[in-house]
Amino acid sequence: MNNKNLGKELCLGSGIFGLIGGIILVIAPLLLISTLSTDIISESGASTSGSVIIFTIIKIASIALGILCLIKYKGCNQVITGGPILLIVGGAVALIPFIGSIGGIIMIIGGGICLGSLGRFKKKEMEEQK
Repeated sequence: MNNKNLGKELCLGSGIFGLIGGIILVIAPLLLISTLSTDIISESGASTSGSVIIFTIIKIASIALGILCLIKYKGCNQVITGGPILLIVGGAVALIPFIGSIGGIIMIIGGGICLGSLGRFKKKEMEEQK
């Protein structure tokens, strides 16, 4: 694979998703409690079911983005492999019941590392211009 043509969009998207998705998963227990209380009052289960499905989609998408980043940037020195790996681990840990918040924290760290890798792309572009 030609390392010169690797775009930074996937790395940027994974970083932003890791930060936002991780924050959502950290506050997910509070959101579930509020939707559960709403469902108890209205005697339905629609909002709790919907929020659980949304949180599960976030967890699975984190794993998928981490795998895509690892595959795309394999052998590339511009992206630190710790970021995508932490996205995968964070999504997998978040799938385990009752410890989703810990997975969210791991996703936040992985997203931060992915965003930190963007500086390496800028250095590479500046070296190519010289």
